[in-house]
Parts: sequence; structure tokens; C-alpha cells
Amino acid sequence: MNARLTASLCCALFLFGCQSVPDKGARGTWTESTLSEQTLKKIQADSFDYQQCLHQQLMGEIPAETDESTVTDMILGRCEERLKPIKATFDAEKVPDDISSRYLEKKRSYAKRNVMRFVRSVQAAQAAEAASKPAAIKSSPADPPR
Repeated sequence: MNARLTASLCCALFLFGCQSVPDKGARGTWTESTLSEQTLKKIQADSFDYQQCLHQQLMGEIPAETDESTVTDMILGRCEERLKPIKATFDAEKVPDDISSRYLEKKRSYAKRNVMRFVRSVQAAQAAEAASKPAAIKSSPADPPR
């Protein structure tokens, strides 16, 4: 009898606990389905603007002697301002900070990986080109001209 009472009490407490789960669609909270098509297009346009900025920076001069991580950070720093409109759009839609920050961090991470890959390849091409050029023959002043 005591085991039945304990089991039924546990079952009742479990069912009571299941009913007290807060409603996820409560008014004033954000759910992923509330972003409008217009908002998504704005975020995509701002993301494209960020990618364009990176592309323009990569088409500039990339120094061969500088460390690739330094060059990458410099390029990403020049385009960082282009991510602020995305954050502002998320804030206007009341997207939680952890979700918007994770989105922007992912975008930065992908950009850093791609920019560093490009910088490495350009620097490798520059080094190969420099190595393939014949070294200038240096004559000493004591050598008579021929």
C-alpha cells in the first residue's frame, strides 16, 4: 500500500510539474518564427554589404612581409562597422542578445577563415614570384668590367 501511495504521489507531482511549464509563445517574447520576410531581407542585404567590404579590402595591396593574422585582423577591422546594422535589426526585432551575438560571431568566424585563406594564398604567390626571379648579379668594385 505504501509503495502505491508513493508511486501515485510521484506521478501526480510529475504531472503537476509538466503543467507548470511557461508558455513559449507568451506575448512580448521572441520566437524564431516572428522575423518578417522584410527583416530577413534587410539582414541578408547588410550581410552582403559586409561581404562586399571584405572583397574590396582583399582587392587592395596585401603586404608579403607582414604576418597573415595581422593582415587578416586589419582587414576585418576595417569592415567591422558593417556588422552594426545587423545587430540593430536584431535589437529592433527583440531577438535575444545571445542569439544575435552568436550569429555575428559565426559571421566573423567564417569571414576570418576565408580572409586568412585568401591572404595566405596571395602571400604564397608573392613569395613564389620573388623566388622565381633571378637574383641580380652583384659585382664588387675590385672586379674589372668585362
